Order: sequence, then structure tokens, then C-alpha cells
Amino acid sequence: RQRQMCIRDRIYDGGASVARVDSAQANLFVAETEIEIVANKIAENAGVAWNDLHNLKAREQALKALMAKAEEMLGQMQTLVSSGMIDKSASTSAEIAVRNLLLEKSNLEAQISAGTASYVKNFGGVPNDLTAAPSLLTASDLTKIEREWSTSPIMLQSAAKVIAAKQNLLAARGGEEPTVGLKAGVVSPMDRGERTNFAIGLELEWVLGDGGRREANTAAQAARLAACLLYTSPSPRD
Repeated sequence: RQRQMCIRDRIYDGGASVARVDSAQANLFVAETEIEIVANKIAENAGVAWNDLHNLKAREQALKALMAKAEEMLGQMQTLVSSGMIDKSASTSAEIAVRNLLLEKSNLEAQISAGTASYVKNFGGVPNDLTAAPSLLTASDLTKIEREWSTSPIMLQSAAKVIAAKQNLLAARGGEEPTVGLKAGVVSPMDRGERTNFAIGLELEWVLGDGGRREANTAAQAARLAACLLYTSPSPRD
């Protein structure tokens, strides 16, 4: 009877293990920046909903004032037609203009309904006496954003995706290399009088053929890296 203990440690794998760790860290940063990107998008949608609904309400008030004047003018023209002072065709043209205003009013009401629904979705309630949207950014804020656009969450995320893609490619290439491990073991007998044996050595593992799967994975990771680099490259300006 005997007791055995064996310890193995990989000492070379073509850099695949380190690359996988680095890729995981880059992907974690991608996930963290995604939270900021989503928060910014929500804030943008809320601001757009507020501003759009405010503009629609202002248009509605202006249209109401215009319709009141148009209806008043139409009434005066009808009086003049009845007295024979002007031709009925003039009154007919005014009636058509009022109908067009009514059609515009219906279209505007539909837009306000949609805008109100978007407002409720973002703010959780129906707006009352909606004022102009408050200024969330000062002129200095806009100048700073323009100067430091490269550190925005979406740019940082794109850079992290490139890093992750590079590390994935390194890991894939490392997977094509042989691995070398250090193995140490000890065999201790249960009975007294017998010797304890120690052993230490190197292990070499090399996959000679896998149907091209590793090469295909390396090619796929290279293509993914190229796509990330293309996405993050600055686009030419007119």
C-alpha cells in the first residue's frame, strides 16, 4: 500500500493563458462601459422626448390662435357675402383654408399623443404645463466634450474591444503551439521500512492534427480583429 501525490504546472503554452486573462479583463471593461453608454442613451431619449413634446405643444398653441383668427375672418366674409358686397367664391376659398387648418390640427394632435406616450415612458407621468427643456450642458461643457471626445464611453469601449480581439488572436495562435508543463510527484509507502520515491520532470503536449480547427479559429479571430480596427478607424471627412 502507498500514498501518491502529483503536482502539475504549465510553464509554457505559447502565451495563450495570459492572452485569455487579458481578453477577459478587456471584456469586463467593455461590459462596464456599456452601462455608461446605456445611461447616456436613456438620458438622450428623455431629453428628446421632452424637447419634442414642448415644440409640439408650442405649435398647437400657435395653430389654435391662427384658427381662431381664420374662423373670425370666415364669419366676416360670410356676412359680406350675404349682403352681396363680395362674391361667394372668396368665402369658399376661406372655408377651404379653414378645413386645411382643421386637418393640420388633427395631424398635430396625433403627433402630440405619440409624443406624450414617449414622455410617459421616459418620465413616468403625463406632463403638465411643459416648459422648455432645461439646459443640461453649458458652453464650457460642450467645449470640453469636443476636446475630450476620444475618452467618451463609446470610444473607450471600442478600444477595449480591439484589445480583447488582439488577445483572442494571441490566444488562438498560442493554441497552435505545443505546451510544456512541470510535473512533480511523490510516492510514500504506508509500511515502514520502504523508501519514499520522488520524481520531477517536464511534460510536452502537442496536438499534431485536429482537422484544421485551430487554424480556422485563428483565422476567425484575425478577421474579427480586422473588423474591430476598421470600426474604430476615423472616417474621412469631407
